[in-house]
Amino acid sequence: MSAAAVITGHAALSCLGDSSAAIWTALRQGKIGLQAEETAEGIHCPVGRVSETGQGGEPEFTELLRRTLENPPPNWRWSDPQTTWILGSAKGNVAALQKGRGDYPLSASAQTVANTLGLVQPPICISTACTSGLAGIIHAERLLRSGKYRRVAVSGCDLASDFVLSGFNRIQAVSTTFCRPYDADRNGINLASAAATVYLEWRTPQAGEISIVGGATSNDGYHISRPSPEGTALQDCIRRSCGDQVPDFICGHGTATVLNDNTESEAIFSSGLAAVPTFSVKGQLGHTLGACGVLETIITQQCMEENTILASVGFARPGTTAAVNISRNIELKPIRNALNIAVGFGGGNAAILLRKA
Repeated sequence: MSAAAVITGHAALSCLGDSSAAIWTALRQGKIGLQAEETAEGIHCPVGRVSETGQGGEPEFTELLRRTLENPPPNWRWSDPQTTWILGSAKGNVAALQKGRGDYPLSASAQTVANTLGLVQPPICISTACTSGLAGIIHAERLLRSGKYRRVAVSGCDLASDFVLSGFNRIQAVSTTFCRPYDADRNGINLASAAATVYLEWRTPQAGEISIVGGATSNDGYHISRPSPEGTALQDCIRRSCGDQVPDFICGHGTATVLNDNTESEAIFSSGLAAVPTFSVKGQLGHTLGACGVLETIITQQCMEENTILASVGFARPGTTAAVNISRNIELKPIRNALNIAVGFGGGNAAILLRKA
């Protein structure tokens, strides 16, 4: 087996738990971590919050990031010139504009965290809306493949701040009830804070290890906030990521907006993958914006390790323009390959194919 970008460790924080293991257990149990709240603008809606933040006065954005970077794999050395770190985020520490805590520029937040790690290479920042985290993983795989680095950590982090909640509400994208990805009665997203990190190393994978073996990004150039209805650019990402491989399941973006879920269904159907089980975890832990690509890659890895396909919580009745196989119940089956996809404002699309050795 040839060398690949092997996932050698991960960490995550979300409204479902303060570790990757806790989040996985909650997902398996069908728990929903979102809680109803009234926002600063008087919006009543479910929101996902990470527990026990802000204890030491540190800005929440850098605190969450730092917590997912505290326990890298045993052989990890931030001081090694062949190690680097990528940060993906849609909004960064946008709360700094409102609360005056920490630096607003994403590069400044990244450098603050990098200094605490002792990273000798400059951190790399990617901000491509909700594809930021997945785009970061794709960039990391390419850096590793090129031989420039041997180890790359990729983090995703975003906050459900007042600014973010207000912005999505202004475009009437926020649901006042628990979101229902791919369902006929879906009416919008639930926003949530989260941070997640995956550690990638370039080497020959050992039996049972999960690697990134394909990945692609694209932009449909259709609209600043609406995806192309035909999903052709996302279909292109899927084609370039999968080649002739058929994934055993798809971890979909599934935001529960009418437009996004329709676009995904069209892309999946046109890719010849309509029968492949597809689920979204956003009905349980919300839409974590730029963090979702990394967080959901961890969840995809856990599904592969446990030979488990999750249920798409909130889905009851088909309601997308193209007929696809949305997972209603947890399914246990042998898994070798899995696809993770993301769609974002500005026309962005991203997809990665993961494989178990």
